[in-house]
Amino acid sequence: MVLQNANTLIKEMCDLDLLKEITGQKRNRAFAYQPFLDVFKES
Repeated sequence: MVLQNANTLIKEMCDLDLLKEITGQKRNRAFAYQPFLDVFKES
């Protein structure tokens, strides 16, 4: 099993459109769970 750091996992989740970075910053970033947001867009 390969251990990955948090930044690597977050990048992969962003690449899969699961997470969206919402601050526009390089540090102290906040992320939103994109599939959850999509539910509200479709309504």
